[in-house]
Amino acid sequence: MVYLENLVKDPYFTSGLWKIASKPEEVKISSEKVQTSIGVKDSLKIESFGWSEWRLVYGEKLQVKSRETYRLNVRMMLNLEDRKASVVLEPQILDENGEKVKVTKKKWAGDSGEPFFVEDLGSWRGGVIGATGKWGWRYMTGGFMIPDGGVQMNLTLYGAGPGEVWVTGVELYRNFYSTVKTVEPSKIPEYPKAVLYRRLKLGEYAGKVLRIGDLNGDGKVELLFAQKINPKPIKQSSVNYVALRCLTAVDLNGNILWQLGEPDPSGYEIWSDLPVQVFDFNKDGRMEVLCCKDFKIMLLDGATGNVLADTDTPESNPGEGWGEGPEDGFPRILGDSITICNLIGCDPGDFILKDRYNNLWAYDREFNRLWSYTGKMAHYAQIYDVDGDGFDEVFSGDALIDQNGEVLWRIDLYGHCDSSIFYRDGEGRLILALAYEDGGFYFLDALTGDILREWHLGHGQGVNLASYRPDQPNGLAIAANTFWGGAFWFIFSLEGEILHADFTDVYGWVPVNWSGDGVELIGSAYGLYDGYSRMVVEFPDPHNGKVGVYNICGDQRDEVIVWNDRLLSIYTQDRGFSDLKIYVPKRRLYNQTFYGSFISEPNWIYINP
Repeated sequence: MVYLENLVKDPYFTSGLWKIASKPEEVKISSEKVQTSIGVKDSLKIESFGWSEWRLVYGEKLQVKSRETYRLNVRMMLNLEDRKASVVLEPQILDENGEKVKVTKKKWAGDSGEPFFVEDLGSWRGGVIGATGKWGWRYMTGGFMIPDGGVQMNLTLYGAGPGEVWVTGVELYRNFYSTVKTVEPSKIPEYPKAVLYRRLKLGEYAGKVLRIGDLNGDGKVELLFAQKINPKPIKQSSVNYVALRCLTAVDLNGNILWQLGEPDPSGYEIWSDLPVQVFDFNKDGRMEVLCCKDFKIMLLDGATGNVLADTDTPESNPGEGWGEGPEDGFPRILGDSITICNLIGCDPGDFILKDRYNNLWAYDREFNRLWSYTGKMAHYAQIYDVDGDGFDEVFSGDALIDQNGEVLWRIDLYGHCDSSIFYRDGEGRLILALAYEDGGFYFLDALTGDILREWHLGHGQGVNLASYRPDQPNGLAIAANTFWGGAFWFIFSLEGEILHADFTDVYGWVPVNWSGDGVELIGSAYGLYDGYSRMVVEFPDPHNGKVGVYNICGDQRDEVIVWNDRLLSIYTQDRGFSDLKIYVPKRRLYNQTFYGSFISEPNWIYINP
């Protein structure tokens, strides 16, 4: 057995190496022997009666080198009295001038899991371990790579808010990759090459929000672009509001079918979802458009854009002030994202509408409001029939809610949920996997909300399920990535083990059924990667942009759509499909979001000879 040296010489806070940098009068810091899951241990106890920040710094400055990797472990028990109270163990990486290292990303290999690509990712933040709420002992693991320019590591422990926290067993080890369950990849198969199927020059209507479907019932796919506007709130507010400005339906020849609102090129860029989805609500073979515009929830005819039904959006509710603050700048909400679900019937058609961070509302397909919930919202509400009763449960970001609006369980995690997926692991247990911003990545028992595994690897941005890895059961694995503070990319097993870790680039997440052979690739603007981060299909004459996937040519395999404010390109295979059985994963493509949350489940169909 290889012995790994713990670089923290005072893991139990007994040797005086942790120095108090800030201790307000309302905070008590002491040592206490506690019963943990590994026996009685010395611990640091922090008791706070207010909101002033307390802070401790590990006294030994650790000299580090760029590209070294580390694993950080800690045990915490929390009894915090407010949902916004927190405690954080953070490795801070400094440059030769003693300043925090900044992260700059000149080029993104794959889709970022955000609505945008940026060069400035802010100060480096990797391996940050944060917690909030009331918890028994939790064993938490962080992992990170020293960024370029980093020469020194400082460990800091800090927090704020009323309640008690116990901390013990701080461990720091070199070589994070010793925890990665690496599998030697097989030889790259001979995938179909990509050819350019269609390239459109887009007009001033171009939007980064794109929905795809058969809008007019002609058996062909049409494109629906959405643009944003930033309305000024009536009431003074700290929220940066975004609303739907214009919708433009376009066919694959670039002809505009209809338009709602006035287009403006400034409406292309966006930093959130917009409230628009396409779905066949009345089962007539044509998709309708469900959207929020001008404080109205509207159902539009997909072929013409005519309003079929409308109702007022919900009255605004300040909520708990998550995100940018109370969301009551307007009398009614503008709408943030829409999730189509099944709450009262046998088929999808009901929907969840939310504001940015604080509230959601449930509606049936007749626009009757069913219930509402206030809490800490995810960027996108995820749905799944968790209890097997034929109706969807809704994961809001901090709670699982049944079809009647009853909260089944609620969870307090550090940060907020950027992305989530439901799936069954190898034992058939239903799992809810989360990318939880600075809180990291979590694997929960979906029935109870209990944490089964957690990884603190940076700003958790996206989690997505597909058959990315042929070495795993049914090929299923989870592609995950971080964003702010460092763009990192991971592949998890269904049990939450790390199969692949890359702290230098993000290769994307959009699952692409390219070959129909049971293995899904990962879409980027420049080509397709496999689940081992290898570029296996290159696109001819590529351009930058966001990435989508849809079966456009009709042979059950996916085409890849890449678009920006000027061009939209569709890539397809250079040859047809010839086998008798083809892979056609089950997906809910009518629920689209920038924030991953893609669930692509195995499914095969036989082709008539």
